[in-house]
Amino acid sequence: MLFINSLAGTVVLLGQPQYAHARNLTQNVNMMYNYRQPLMVVYCSSGQDVAAAVAFAAQRRLPLCPRAGGHDSIGASICEGGVVVDVSGMTQINVLPERGEAVLEAGVRFSDLTAALEPHGMAALQGDCADVGIAGYTLGGGWGKLSKSKGLGVDNVVSYTVALADGSLVVANETGEYADLFWAMRGGGHQNFGVLTGLTYKVFPQVEVLTYNATWDAAASPRRAAEVLLTWQDRYLNKPPRALSLYPHFYADKSTGQQLLVMYVIYTNEGPGAEAELKRLVRPLEKLRPQSSAMQRIPAAQLEDLMDALEDTIHDASPPIGVQPALWELKLGQYVAWRLTLEQMRGIVDGWLSWPAFPNNYSGSAFTYAYFEGVEGAIVDVEADATAYVHRSVGFDLVVDTFFLSEAGNAEAAQAWLDELYGDHWASFLSGQAYQNYASDSYQPRRRALEMYFGSNLCRLVAAKRKYDPTQVLSSEQGVPPQLAGCD
Repeated sequence: MLFINSLAGTVVLLGQPQYAHARNLTQNVNMMYNYRQPLMVVYCSSGQDVAAAVAFAAQRRLPLCPRAGGHDSIGASICEGGVVVDVSGMTQINVLPERGEAVLEAGVRFSDLTAALEPHGMAALQGDCADVGIAGYTLGGGWGKLSKSKGLGVDNVVSYTVALADGSLVVANETGEYADLFWAMRGGGHQNFGVLTGLTYKVFPQVEVLTYNATWDAAASPRRAAEVLLTWQDRYLNKPPRALSLYPHFYADKSTGQQLLVMYVIYTNEGPGAEAELKRLVRPLEKLRPQSSAMQRIPAAQLEDLMDALEDTIHDASPPIGVQPALWELKLGQYVAWRLTLEQMRGIVDGWLSWPAFPNNYSGSAFTYAYFEGVEGAIVDVEADATAYVHRSVGFDLVVDTFFLSEAGNAEAAQAWLDELYGDHWASFLSGQAYQNYASDSYQPRRRALEMYFGSNLCRLVAAKRKYDPTQVLSSEQGVPPQLAGCD
């Protein structure tokens, strides 16, 4: 085939021995979507490979889905009967310390970037998981533990290099010919306007940070857990100093019965007396008598390690790829409107403390997490229409993540539980907005999903789709269409 021979990368076709491995998402927990059978997986080695794959799919009207880290929550990086454009092997990094930038290929993960920046004494805004791809992270927004001071991933992108639907490669930035594309890609870029081949990302001098972690037994005292959440909201969320960030996180393990609330605190003040100042700042939390607490100083690049214990628990429980039953994941989240009362915080705690009604007395591995991602500081400095990411004036994102083995009925039970939490128990204080990086099949019909993800920016995204991909070469189940009623 002429197309295959023209590539520097490789192609795995349906029916070849490598196919079963190639179609698997990179996360075993997302294997619930691996029933889909793409026609081919194109492992790209360059932007030219990506552009050629896009043109090939467009000419033959084949479904097209890009894949980098494979961390999407609805399996959008694997498409039935289509072309998977896999950029995971495109990992070149050029660090430019004097400009405070790094030029990255689209397959770079945060672990790659951290390793490349360390010799230069630099760091970058990143998410919780080291194996998440930076491209997808920024295309949907990009919240991180330093977002209070550094903003979102979209606020740290200098430029994107994009393979458009016609097979051309363009560079989009804030001031050039493709400024409208740059706007759309920063928050609305998932499978809508083109396939990302690279980006330029802001970096900053490495700093040491102080961390403070405190733990409460939420099951033993749900009211105390609610008081901790209320204290976080009223005393810390979107309050100075910006050097201080707090990240509440629930963790439950069905096999051990543990149901814990952990408060992660990060303080980026390197000045004299910083430890004493942090002790003063967390005094309201200490008054709530945590079971345990600890303070340490670490490089900012190691912030992702704060979650290692939780991540290791999941990975240890995950069978190898291809082994059944697999560990599956379902996630749901919505932004919460300001401000919640103690009773409403107690409602969050009580909802999370419940478990999905798994069938057949299920006793296998099961975990649930709930995390609270604050919309504060540098995030709210940016106007809602400055990028396609619109969620700049809500309180926080309330996300529940559940993991379970792929036995009959478990996925249905987990989904019903999530839908009940968000559709009933917590509905009264939700804003109706949802983070597009945590997409969900629960948001139906498509227009509802698009309005939840993009709000007042939706019609502008429709116009960008009409300009850059009018024939919908990129057309996911929750993708932006080129025409939408009310968006003429």
